[in-house]
Amino acid sequence: MNNRWVKVFVTWLAVIIIALGGGFFTTHIGIGREFGIMSYEIVMFAVLFLLNRLWLHQTVYLKPTECSWRLIPLNWVAIVLLAQAILLLFNSSGNLALGVTMLLFVGPTEEYVFRGLLLPLASQLGHGRNQLWTGVLVSSVLFGLAHGVNAVHQPVMATVVQMLSAIYLRTGSLLFPIILHGLNDFVPSFHNNTVQESSNIVNFTEIAPILLFLVVGIFMLRKSKRATIKHVIPQL
Repeated sequence: MNNRWVKVFVTWLAVIIIALGGGFFTTHIGIGREFGIMSYEIVMFAVLFLLNRLWLHQTVYLKPTECSWRLIPLNWVAIVLLAQAILLLFNSSGNLALGVTMLLFVGPTEEYVFRGLLLPLASQLGHGRNQLWTGVLVSSVLFGLAHGVNAVHQPVMATVVQMLSAIYLRTGSLLFPIILHGLNDFVPSFHNNTVQESSNIVNFTEIAPILLFLVVGIFMLRKSKRATIKHVIPQL
C-alpha cells in the first residue's frame, strides 16, 4: 500500500481507537462527563502530536497569511456564533461547564487532527489540480465517519463545520477553524446540555443555508486564491 494512504489511514484509525476507548472509559469508570471529555481529548491530542513528530512530519500552520482586515469576512460564521454565545450567556441559563469544556478541548484537538494533519496528508493522494479537492473531500468524509453522521443527517450548524477546511486553507492559520469549531460546539452544549446534535433529518427550511455554506466554501477556494492556499498545500 502506498505510504501516503498508510499515513492517512493510520492517523484516522488512531482517532477512532482513542475515541472508542475514551467513550468506554467514561461510561464504565463513572467519572463526570466534562472530566471524561477533557481526558480523552488531551490523550488524543498528545498521541497524534507524537505521531506527527515521530512519523508524519506534517507542518501545522498558525500564523495567518491574509491581511488582518481580510480575516473578518473569512470568519463571518465565527463572528455570528460568538454573538449568539454572548447573548445566551447574558439571557439564559445553561451548562457552562460543559460548554466551556467543548469550547476549549474538542475544537483544538479535532482541528489539529482533521485540518492540521489529515487535510494536507489527504491532498497528497491526488495529483496536480485534483490535490486541493482530494484533500478537502477525503478529510471531510473522514471527519463525518469519525462522528458517525453524514451530511444528510446533520443539522445546519453541523454543516457549517464543513467550511473549516476552507477557512484553514484561506487564512493559513489553524487558530481560526479552532475558534469556529469551539463556538459551534459551545452554543448547543451550553444551551441544550448535550454533546449530541439536537436535530435529525434536514428539512426543506434548512436546504437554503446548507447550499449557502457550500457555495461560500467553494467560492473561498476559487482558483484566484490558490497562492494563499499553497501555504498549507505547497504542491498546488
